[in-house]
Amino acid sequence: FRYAAFKGWGRGTMERALDRYREGPKKRKLAQAREVVNQLSEEYGQMRIRNGEVQLKRELRFDLGEDVTLELLLVPAGTFLMGDMSSKDDESGLINRSRPAHRVTFNLPFYLGNYPITQAQWFAIMATNPSQCRGNLRRPVEQVSWYMAQDFCTRLSRKLSRHFRLPSEAQWEYACRAGTTTVYSFGD
Repeated sequence: FRYAAFKGWGRGTMERALDRYREGPKKRKLAQAREVVNQLSEEYGQMRIRNGEVQLKRELRFDLGEDVTLELLLVPAGTFLMGDMSSKDDESGLINRSRPAHRVTFNLPFYLGNYPITQAQWFAIMATNPSQCRGNLRRPVEQVSWYMAQDFCTRLSRKLSRHFRLPSEAQWEYACRAGTTTVYSFGD
C-alpha cells in the first residue's frame, strides 16, 4: 500500500475511490491505503499532492535550538548493485566471494542527513560533547559508539516528535553511490 501511495494515490483520489466502492474487499483495501497516506504524512512531514501524485519535500530542516539546524535530503526510490563489484579483494589477488554484488531495490524514497552530525547538533540533543577535536562546533562529532548514536536518534525523535534512526547499510551505500555503477563512486 505504501508503494501505491507513492504511485499517485493522493488523498483526494482515495476519497473518491472509497465513495465509489462502498462494500467488499476493495473498500477495505482503499481504507488501508488511506491509512498509509496518513501515516506517511506524519512520518515524512508535509506531503504535497500534485497532478494526483504524492510528492515529498526534497529537503527537510529541523530547528534544534540555539541556531542549530538538522538538514535531511530526500533520496529517491530506485535500484542499485550493492557489494563488491571488483574481481579482486586486494593487492594479493584473492577473489572476494564474501560480498558479491547483488541487486537491492528501494520501493520508497527516504531521508538522509545532508551532512555528518556536528558537535553542535550532538550537544543540542545530548548536552555533552564526546569529541576529542574540539574548538569548532561545526566539525563532525567523533568518539561516538553505535549505542551512543542509537541514543542520539531516540532523543532526537522525542524532541522533534518524529521517527529518526540510523540508515541501513544498503541505504547508506545507495546514497553514497549517487547513481554510479563503477567500482568506486569516483570511477574504476
